[in-house]
Amino acid sequence: MKTADRSYLPINDRYRVTSDSRQWIVERHSIPSAADAKKGKTGSWTAIKYYMNWEQLSKAMKEMMLMESEYQSHKDLLKNAAAIAELMDDFHSRMVEVHGILK
Repeated sequence: MKTADRSYLPINDRYRVTSDSRQWIVERHSIPSAADAKKGKTGSWTAIKYYMNWEQLSKAMKEMMLMESEYQSHKDLLKNAAAIAELMDDFHSRMVEVHGILK
């Protein structure tokens, strides 16, 4: 996908990745307040993390999403970890397909 100035690829509805010539950039979508949503505002994307290589980005995103996930037990945490790993594997595949990188 492309914004006015650069391409990005969504991880999920809350995170997406873009880059410049030096780094990978993770952006988080902020959800608008109820009042702003009524005005038709959809929120905004803000850069939150910067990584020099794909391996750093992938590992950090898995850990961050796992820490933010909801769980009540060890079993829930393991289930969440498996779902996040699958999501990131899919994201990696789309990066290869769209950008021809990370092969």
